[in-house]
Amino acid sequence: MLLLLLDLLPFFAPFLALLAFMVWDRKRMGRPKEGSPSTLQARGGWEGRQKWQLWAGMGCVAAAMGAVEWMNPKRPPFSGRWGWLETLAHSQFGQGGIAWIWFAAGAMLFAAAFISRD
Repeated sequence: MLLLLLDLLPFFAPFLALLAFMVWDRKRMGRPKEGSPSTLQARGGWEGRQKWQLWAGMGCVAAAMGAVEWMNPKRPPFSGRWGWLETLAHSQFGQGGIAWIWFAAGAMLFAAAFISRD
């Protein structure tokens, strides 16, 4: 039973992280007053601090995808919508090429986060 749970943990980990974030964000925001518009409607859109958090969060996801790909690399032949990119990365950078693509995407997203910071 424990081995089954350990096998399913990588599948459920993103969902558990999303649930934890939703609980934390709900407690952080508090309850809105009756009839008041949402925060984004009142402010007229995203602010710099919120953009920074968005880019940083997406960078964390890309870095996590790179780590997963590094530990369990895919094997050719690749298929699907991004199969051409996976084939190119594997042929140019070897077995860890796809992971390096994810790490590079994460680094670019982190750079965007620091640039958009106020």
